[in-house]
Parts: sequence; structure tokens; C-alpha cells
Amino acid sequence: MLVRDGLLSFWFENWLDDGPLVVSSSPIPSPDARISDLFHNGACQIKTLLPFISAAQETNIRWLSLCTGMKDKLEWTHSGIGRLLNIICL
Repeated sequence: MLVRDGLLSFWFENWLDDGPLVVSSSPIPSPDARISDLFHNGACQIKTLLPFISAAQETNIRWLSLCTGMKDKLEWTHSGIGRLLNIICL
């Protein structure tokens, strides 16, 4: 998944390497949250999510930056193991 404008569902879309966050997080706060809701003035506001995500997920999310004006889209890229890679802002 190419995350660009962040209008994807934060919990239910497969935008990180390990599948939708809802699979490994329970209960989830704000089920209607979008990826873009995590950002304020370009900075990632992740502190409120720390009880609900793993350390690896936190690291992946902290590396994320949004590209406003470009729509999110599915894109398969070669990973060597047949998994969808996350490429951000190509």
C-alpha cells in the first residue's frame, strides 16, 4: 500500500508490513480513525496509540510521512518473499 494522503483506515487497511493493525490490537480506540488523523502539523502524534501497538509497529509508523495531494493506492512490489511491501511517497 502506498500511503500518500493518509485517508486509509488506520486500523483495518494493510498499510504496514504485518497486516491490518486490528489483527494484533484489541481493543482499538477510534475504529473510524484514518492514518492522517495521526499527524498534526506534519508531526506524528503516536503517544496515545502506544498501549495498542507493538514496538515494531511503532517504529514503522514513526518513519511514515504523508504526501498530501496524492491518493493512497495498492501497489505490489518485489519483496523476494511474495509479500506486499510498503513504499511511501514514490
